[in-house]
Amino acid sequence: MAAFPRAMRGERQHVIRLPRLPNEDVVKVELIAGKTMKIDCNNHMMSGRMEERTAQGWGYNYYVVQDFGRGASTLMGCPRGASRTAFVRIGDQPLIRYNSRLPLVVYAPADAEIRYRIWRAEPERFVR
Repeated sequence: MAAFPRAMRGERQHVIRLPRLPNEDVVKVELIAGKTMKIDCNNHMMSGRMEERTAQGWGYNYYVVQDFGRGASTLMGCPRGASRTAFVRIGDQPLIRYNSRLPLVVYAPADAEIRYRIWRAEPERFVR
């Protein structure tokens, strides 16, 4: 972890350690930043973007959530009592190479949540 910078004030460093897999070349990781909040029946999205950076002198990549803030939603009329708690994500969700040998490091505002999802490729198919 010495290769990665410290989190800045108001930020949090999230470290994801991926388990080793037999064939990591066919697997990707989707990084998802967002926030759990109370919303209505509309579709919601947070503003922000995920920026890839390189640790100087090391060459390891890490990710920084930029411009995280208020979001947008559709403007449908909602029935009374339609509020619920849900995870609202930013629109930018990179799909990156799976590598169990290095941690995935993400810096985000302290009030942001970082989640991830694993994507696996299906076997190749032939075109005839």
